[in-house]
Amino acid sequence: MKKIAANRNYRLIKKAGYYEEDDGKTVYFRALHRNVLIAYVATPGIDWKAYIFPVPGANHEEEAHLWRTEGTQLAEHEAKALWGAIAEKYENEDMHYRR
Repeated sequence: MKKIAANRNYRLIKKAGYYEEDDGKTVYFRALHRNVLIAYVATPGIDWKAYIFPVPGANHEEEAHLWRTEGTQLAEHEAKALWGAIAEKYENEDMHYRR
């Protein structure tokens, strides 16, 4: 995993973090609650998925990778409702939701 950094490039995505995985996937994440994160995982130029998952709440940047083991995939309409700005970003990049 590459170093996690705060997202400063996309103004509509506030209080978000992101990181890039070794396989090229980009993961945007944010807290819905201190103990609940949502992650949007994208394969650039191809597709994206969204996951919701519980975390201890001590350090969200260190806990963001837990989407792989603890995450439950959201339906597309849920993903769009919970974080519309990121869903719109992916749609503008002509990326499709992976079912």
